Amino acid sequence: MLQTQLVADLQLDPEAVFASGHSNGADMCYYLAIQPDAFLKAIAPMAGTMMVSWSNLFPQKKRISV
Repeated sequence: MLQTQLVADLQLDPEAVFASGHSNGADMCYYLAIQPDAFLKAIAPMAGTMMVSWSNLFPQKKRISV
């Protein structure tokens, strides 16, 4: 799982993982945030959009700050 690898490799606090990105990186932030097992606490996308098709594929189970 991505979360486990990031926490281990980068010595992150698993309760304080955030994502930020620009353009396609912003799209990726949104994509990570809507995953059924989303581990992010918040995202900070810049100049990107949330794809409607993604939101239909992954109904949100919890709220994540944007």
